[in-house]
Amino acid sequence: MKIRATVLRNTAGQPVRVLGVDMDVSEVIRLEQENLRLRLEQQNQLLFAILDAQEEERHRIAESLHNGVGQLLYATKLNLHRVAHLLPAPEGALSAMVAKTEHLLGTAIAETRRVSHELIPILLKEYGLDKALKDFCSHFASSGIAFSCHGLTERLSPYLETAIYRIAQELINNIIKHAQATRARLEVTRDAHGLCIEAQDDGVGLVTRTPFTGIGLKIIEDRVTLLNGTLQLESAPGQGTLITICIPLP
Repeated sequence: MKIRATVLRNTAGQPVRVLGVDMDVSEVIRLEQENLRLRLEQQNQLLFAILDAQEEERHRIAESLHNGVGQLLYATKLNLHRVAHLLPAPEGALSAMVAKTEHLLGTAIAETRRVSHELIPILLKEYGLDKALKDFCSHFASSGIAFSCHGLTERLSPYLETAIYRIAQELINNIIKHAQATRARLEVTRDAHGLCIEAQDDGVGLVTRTPFTGIGLKIIEDRVTLLNGTLQLESAPGQGTLITICIPLP
């Protein structure tokens, strides 16, 4: 109920009666709640549509890399190998150049395969966040950074798992590219309030207090905003960086 009232007074200023209106606002409140529910549904539909579009584009790029670029590189390596055998026995600088070119092509093929696998996270679909994140971190064993990655062992909705995985990927890539760290950890946990993602490194830290000017961090911030989450960043030059992301669960 919503009540509005006023006191009526006589000429002497003394209260003589109260005039008021009682209104039943149950229907108004119901409509407001319904409107909120519809807005949340529309927001979720928008999120799902964005995730679908992004994942479809990733699948297309992954197939192009695997079936297009990867096959071309492999064919080039085979042709180089045949040409090297048709020529007189190469010696000295020529032999070293052929060997180096074959090595570069082999590296390019392996990198193409790695990127195409990252674009389509099969382990995420089959086993969930924990195995997928540990597998992703294992690809950087030769980076010089000791990674500790832990995800959730329990399964979430496919859309949410994909969103969390993409955020974690971007966090790890940022550490690899910019942190100059020796140790780093990434953890995904869950409590009564929702999901929490923590990414911490012992690298050079940020030298600016406007952390979201970089493309990588801006992408992360946009994804977190779509999920109605919050992002907190703690960093200082030479003291590493800690990023904490909290995402409410429906």
